[in-house]
Amino acid sequence: MLVALVDLPRPCAESYCDFMLLYRGASRRHLLVYEKHRDFLSAPRSFVVLTLHCDAAALMLAADTQYPDVEYDEQGEMLEVGFFRVTDSEYAGDDQQHLLLSFPGERIEALAEDLEMTADVVAVSAQAALLQYMASE
Repeated sequence: MLVALVDLPRPCAESYCDFMLLYRGASRRHLLVYEKHRDFLSAPRSFVVLTLHCDAAALMLAADTQYPDVEYDEQGEMLEVGFFRVTDSEYAGDDQQHLLLSFPGERIEALAEDLEMTADVVAVSAQAALLQYMASE
């Protein structure tokens, strides 16, 4: 069963949603940058930087697992955009959460010890937001 993580800003649900994941190898601290939903296209683009605390082997890009009670299109893409915790996961250990991060046309799954919002950045792209964040670290 999927439970929405409502304490994180909602990602952009449009097909042009910009996001990127930065692997940091064995450090177990990876950065996910994604475009936040905006109510008006005239509003500036802003991006959220999330820190995922997990082993690199616990990240699965282009995840294609389908879960019950979730709607998918004819290509198998999840229709709902957002962040979810898989509550009945057989893969998550005692100190882990099984996370599903759903963007338009793309899903990432992770077995993470922690997921935290690190920054909120106004930028023209996810790459620019990441560079701006890393320059301030």
